[in-house]
Amino acid sequence: VRPADGKLYGMTADGAVVTLDARTGKWEKKSQLSEQLPRGAMFAVDFNPAADRLRVLTNTGMSYRINVDDGKTTIDGSLKFADADTHKGMPPKVTAAAYSNSYAGSKETALYDIDMGTGALVKQAPPNDGTLNTIGMLGVKFEGPVAFDISSDGKGGNTGWMLASGTLYSVDLASGMAKAAGKVAGLKGTISDIAILPSE
Repeated sequence: VRPADGKLYGMTADGAVVTLDARTGKWEKKSQLSEQLPRGAMFAVDFNPAADRLRVLTNTGMSYRINVDDGKTTIDGSLKFADADTHKGMPPKVTAAAYSNSYAGSKETALYDIDMGTGALVKQAPPNDGTLNTIGMLGVKFEGPVAFDISSDGKGGNTGWMLASGTLYSVDLASGMAKAAGKVAGLKGTISDIAILPSE
């Protein structure tokens, strides 16, 4: 969800940015990325609420910053663990990401990623440099794609939510620990991302 306009956005495999109707599933093309994304990669996407830019990360270590209004795509620093991190030197495998304080008018935000290679929640700071700092292990065995988003109360409170193997987990952003909230019924196909819609 783009905080600036409250609309649900998606991205196709060929780099088209679309808006989606959450009730009907109908979509409308918004723009086309100016850079080609790697084929066959897994993507993590979320909006930076302060900069109003779409962040796209890949499990191959790429990081992009996108203006969805015109499709202009900036290639940022490749993902890498910080020199002082316990996972220094390991190739990152980020497949899900979300920003905190995700609401219109937000002045401060932080980017949190899920790294499937280490099974950890990491903080990407600085985001444009691609530097990853491990927060803690999630404590969940991954079998397939992982989806992640952060709910914000608008007062500085943030809770991570992760969907993995049909189970929804809450994620403590301070420790990285995931806690099962329950099984999600009625899912069909592969779920690669989730979005928390603003209350109406």
